[in-house]
Amino acid sequence: MKKIFTYLFTFIFFFNQISYSESIKSSTNVDKYLISCNKLDDFKKLYSCLYKNLSNKNLSIILNNPKKKDKDLQNLFLLAQLLFYSVDKNLISNKKAYKEWNTILESAYKKKIKKKEIEEALNNSNCLNTTEFDPFISCFYGEFRNMNAYKNTNIETKRRIEGIMINVINLKDGGDVFLLDKKDNFEELFQGQKDGFNFFLTMMNGLGTDFYKKRKFKDDLDYEKIMLFIATSIIISLIAKKVLAKSIGSKSSSTGSANINPSSSGTKYSFSSQTSANIVQKPWFRYAYRYGFY
Repeated sequence: MKKIFTYLFTFIFFFNQISYSESIKSSTNVDKYLISCNKLDDFKKLYSCLYKNLSNKNLSIILNNPKKKDKDLQNLFLLAQLLFYSVDKNLISNKKAYKEWNTILESAYKKKIKKKEIEEALNNSNCLNTTEFDPFISCFYGEFRNMNAYKNTNIETKRRIEGIMINVINLKDGGDVFLLDKKDNFEELFQGQKDGFNFFLTMMNGLGTDFYKKRKFKDDLDYEKIMLFIATSIIISLIAKKVLAKSIGSKSSSTGSANINPSSSGTKYSFSSQTSANIVQKPWFRYAYRYGFY
């Protein structure tokens, strides 16, 4: 009896590990809509093929009225739309979009996240020395998909992150972005590059606050990861903008209006402006910051 119990426990544990590591391609069953598209190595053509197949076989996805079982498939299709838009607007190359698409299909949701994720992301970032918004956002748009807090999330969270990044990079070439309140009333206008960093911080802070309020609900398993992604993005942008200084270990800047420090031996940050200090003192930010270091 003991052997049987041990076998069953091992099987259940192994099955749970598999379920958590299932790829997005498998979980969405998107393959059956890509049968005639798999030989295409051009993302724009692949997207058109996917759109055509969904229109013929599962129109509810196109009409934004999916069945409950197709929710992930719809999120994947919406993400494909965002990548298509990026290529169409020359934000990324067709070749890069194709590569990112296949990476997303093969990616898997992971419940756990690495310790010190924020510090690892900072060490791997190439965007910390770009003080102007244009080069910064071009750099960050090219590397944000490499962050574990993006790669290991579910498809809905990936789609949300892609959406906010599309809005942010629209400012790169002088485009205007309107911020609406929850009732779709005009709230604020961000104009081109001069407001780029402010929009980036405003939107990221808004998203972080929203997810923090929902953190106790069980309808979105990725709330910690998306807050971690947002907090990391904010830190990278503030360092790039030179309003946030970083020091390792027990060292810290003698200037600055505030600082946060997850541990006595961790990474410390000091701020050269009160605005920056206010952002990182938000409850959601401190929550994600601690989560990203322990």
